[in-house]
Amino acid sequence: TMHDVLCEQWSVGQEKLFISGCGVDLVPFGQYQHVESVLPKRILFLGSLQPWHGCEILMKAFGGLGEQFFPCELHFIGSGEMKGPLQKLALDLNVSERVFFHGNIDHAQIPKYLKQATLLVAPYPELSIPFYFSPMKLFEYLASGRAVVASSIGQIAQVVQHNVNGLLTVPGDKDSLQRALESLLEDDLKCATLGAEGSKTAEKYTWLKESEKVTEVYGDILN
Repeated sequence: TMHDVLCEQWSVGQEKLFISGCGVDLVPFGQYQHVESVLPKRILFLGSLQPWHGCEILMKAFGGLGEQFFPCELHFIGSGEMKGPLQKLALDLNVSERVFFHGNIDHAQIPKYLKQATLLVAPYPELSIPFYFSPMKLFEYLASGRAVVASSIGQIAQVVQHNVNGLLTVPGDKDSLQRALESLLEDDLKCATLGAEGSKTAEKYTWLKESEKVTEVYGDILN
């Protein structure tokens, strides 16, 4: 996390640090509260298509799914340098007809896309640098009420509790991710249970709550 980076690499004293992460605006998700997931089942990734997001791992895990999971689909929302390689990988894995690239979409439409999915994935790989991100996608995933699958890395492992409000996988491990996808695709009740708990978690990470934390810190300093 950024806390570890500042302490270990920049020798900042812990007593001087307060870390505020990203949050989520729940209002747009409330506007789409009646949107249901659609068939065939959808696995969805939201974010820039960059190497550090692990989309190729997701593509390989999707390509490894057995025929019993057909005709589920894989959807990518976002753009980036990995789009071409991902399209080629989909062809190589013979799944291109079930993989969809939507490009960048209006942010106001994101809650609808997320709610139409069956499960949402943040497949971060193991990185050569410390994982200091506070992924906004994670909190939007949780707010959608859909099942979340994410790499157990950095702040993610502090927010997502395995088998409680999502599933955690080994960063960069295609087999770990594939097993998680399979377990959710074959268990609608598990998806619903994790999604409901995820919604409760999102309520703890609204932008308002994050701003209140920052305000409290400044208040303590000024006092």
